[in-house]
Amino acid sequence: AAVVNQIISDVGVDPSLVDDLIVGCAFPEAEQGYNLARIITFLTDLPETVPGVTINRFCGSSMQSIHDAAARINSGQGDAFIAGGVESMSRIPMTGFNPMPNPELADEAMTSMGITAENLSKRHDIGRDAQEAFAIESQTRAAAARESGAFSDEIVAIETSDGTVSEDGCIRPGTNSEALGKLRPAFDANGTVTAGTSSPLTDGAAFVFVCSEDFAAEHGLEPMARIKSAAVSGCAPEIMGIGPVSASRKALERAGL
Repeated sequence: AAVVNQIISDVGVDPSLVDDLIVGCAFPEAEQGYNLARIITFLTDLPETVPGVTINRFCGSSMQSIHDAAARINSGQGDAFIAGGVESMSRIPMTGFNPMPNPELADEAMTSMGITAENLSKRHDIGRDAQEAFAIESQTRAAAARESGAFSDEIVAIETSDGTVSEDGCIRPGTNSEALGKLRPAFDANGTVTAGTSSPLTDGAAFVFVCSEDFAAEHGLEPMARIKSAAVSGCAPEIMGIGPVSASRKALERAGL
């Protein structure tokens, strides 16, 4: 809710002009259930006339919310949307509280993300050294961005019972090959993926204001970006991490790039 309120404040338009709040959530149950998007509207400065819809495409849920906003603008179903996503991995376990996949698909559906990463490592010959070099570069860049304040105007401080959270908690300055080299494989005893080269379990939310070109001009808004195309793609679940590659190629082709 705090992030949505900051969007409303930063954009500076009448919040009643927002056509819909679109929220992506991979596990919309428990406190993330009950159509989370609509609950958020009641906790923000949005008026009751602004509805909310929760969508799910697992890891791509928040991106899908932006796809949906752009598609609805292009089809004349609105001019202004707040789109994004939220996930609390500290409160909602991965796969949810009571996973019940179809028995015929149980093995594929329940393949852990770590094992899918191991599968891709083997298939594309991405060794541990290459993975750790990428992780070090990623952490180094993230730490430098935080230190320089590059994203300070995009981060909304959140008040909690333990204090104020005002920066990303997963950045590890000083990450080096020696430290990563000491970590054991996390998913396969003979594998290459470790905690140091895996996504962390964390909580977070992010939103953007998506509007038509006419709406931006009418309200004096300067766009940060323009959506030229969008695409999604499926792949075998045991190598799910490769999915964005084909989706990106489709999007680039549609955009003529």
